[in-house]
Amino acid sequence: MPLDGPPTKRDIQVVSAFKPHAVFVLNPEQLARRDIEALPGLVVGHTSAVLSNPELEHLRELFPATDHRCGVAHLDQRDIPLLASRSIRELGSLLLPIDHSQFRIDDTFDHWHKRSIPLAFIGRPTRGTSAVLQELSRIPGFVRIDPDLDDSTIRGVLSQTQCSIHLADPGQPLPTAALAIRDMSMGCLVIANKFRVDYSLMAGEHFVFYRDLADTARIARTTVEIRDHQDVIRSVGHARATEFSATDVFFNFIQQHLCATNKPLTEARI
Repeated sequence: MPLDGPPTKRDIQVVSAFKPHAVFVLNPEQLARRDIEALPGLVVGHTSAVLSNPELEHLRELFPATDHRCGVAHLDQRDIPLLASRSIRELGSLLLPIDHSQFRIDDTFDHWHKRSIPLAFIGRPTRGTSAVLQELSRIPGFVRIDPDLDDSTIRGVLSQTQCSIHLADPGQPLPTAALAIRDMSMGCLVIANKFRVDYSLMAGEHFVFYRDLADTARIARTTVEIRDHQDVIRSVGHARATEFSATDVFFNFIQQHLCATNKPLTEARI
């Protein structure tokens, strides 16, 4: 249950209709206590939020230590003791599974270096990014891809792309972790504005980042010209992807918090 804002009554009704044994709520900061009480089964607030005092107070209201029908799973394992100390029911740390079948693990550095597209951008110009895109278009080999193309076509283009770039636009949401993973899974170096690690982004993943949109073209040009000749970013990024494969963590979490009090996993049909 991903939330970009407070859930509507309809949102909760749709989830409840499935009668799930557990509901994983991404960005639970958008919830109110009444929403948790209305959701069925074990309610897991899965978050990567920075735990400021206001954030901790809100989480304590949502997931009090005395309510065993809900709890928090924080991305950063180091924050678990802090949650517990504030009388918040913490359920541990949880990283979402990574589908290794999506990774081009057979693509050697030599193959990557021979890719025909040095730099690609998937998206449309906006008022905030049009000037930067004009600068990027002057980089030899730059390609802009229609974001409405089907996923298989986009992946086909990315498989021939060395570097993909995500542009921060004040009027648009930050690039999602899912898109960064999509590009990295196709073997691209990702150039993006520095943003907080999200719940689905591989923790510690490596990519080239910029702090200021006005500096994007220079960084992109430098990255394309250097082409990571030592294969540092690409190889380290892939190693981290393997290190943070969380399939076992995910199922162990379900076994611990669901199967101990409910039917066996196969019978629960989770």
